[in-house]
Amino acid sequence: MDIDGTLQFIINQQAQFVADIHSLQQTQRELAVQLDGLVAKVEKLSEGFEKMSAVVIHQEDAHIVTAGMISRLTSALTDYAERQGWLFEAQKRSETKLATLIDKTRGFVEEMRRRIESGSGEGSAA
Repeated sequence: MDIDGTLQFIINQQAQFVADIHSLQQTQRELAVQLDGLVAKVEKLSEGFEKMSAVVIHQEDAHIVTAGMISRLTSALTDYAERQGWLFEAQKRSETKLATLIDKTRGFVEEMRRRIESGSGEGSAA
């Protein structure tokens, strides 16, 4: 048995083991840095997601409010249209009655004019 060779082999193995441990430690530090970076990115993504969720909730609330406003506006416009229809019909009836009154007044004025011109109007003293 070669003791010097065996000792040298053990020393070489020990040196290789130490070098491997240092390499593993360096890799572990690098992975820890990368993991910290990933954790920071995940936290930023989480914050962004929370903000986006708040915006979506706000948009849903705004949509509900808008839908309610549109419903009330539709109801008001329907009521307005019905009232306009009623007013239009009332105006048509008023115009018809006014036209009838105008025709009767014209007829009355014409009749009075004829009586005055013919001298047969009531109230004329002869």
